Amino acid sequence: MYCGGAVIIREATQLVSGVNIGNLMQLAKAAADAGNPKEAYGYYLKVLEHEGQNPEAWFGKGSSAGWMSTFKEMKTNEMVSGFKNAIAYASESEKNELRKRCSVETFKIVTACYTIAKRHLDQFAAVQGVWAGYVQSSALCIDALDVAIAWNPIAKPLSQLLVKICRENLEGFRCTAHSAFNFFGLPIMENRFSVPKDYAAFLNAQIAEHERRE
Repeated sequence: MYCGGAVIIREATQLVSGVNIGNLMQLAKAAADAGNPKEAYGYYLKVLEHEGQNPEAWFGKGSSAGWMSTFKEMKTNEMVSGFKNAIAYASESEKNELRKRCSVETFKIVTACYTIAKRHLDQFAAVQGVWAGYVQSSALCIDALDVAIAWNPIAKPLSQLLVKICRENLEGFRCTAHSAFNFFGLPIMENRFSVPKDYAAFLNAQIAEHERRE
């Protein structure tokens, strides 16, 4: 992936620092392949400490960060930042292919992140703050997809996923407090969650824009 000049610079860096970048990259990729993004993230960070313009390390750092997401801490912003740096530091001949690669990885990670958020909502909607957390996670997913679509405008699954997230946010959520039942066993308490009007307008605008692309 690197030209001769970059290889010479890498070898010089390794001689001075005593760090074997190639070995670190192999360890990072092995950890990622084994489903251990936290370990992979650490290795990619070590690479970037010595090669701050290594596009493959930036891509790996971004991907690893994304896969470390939880409902309480969605790392899609860090993912996008890593991918942007990867593209910025790639050679001109590699940029287009890397943009597509970043868009594909974004789709996979956002799909996983949104699934986490939706499942958490389904299970714990009655808990204070969960609906707001779901909407916030959805917004992060939408932002990441917007960037990925700019990288790869012809990839329809990206737009389709974005529209799906927008629609499900607009639909809101209805939940019953299952601990509250009357004498006949019927629920006596129900909560209905919805997004604010200004955010609903934003979601509708997103749907219109991306459906027009199709």
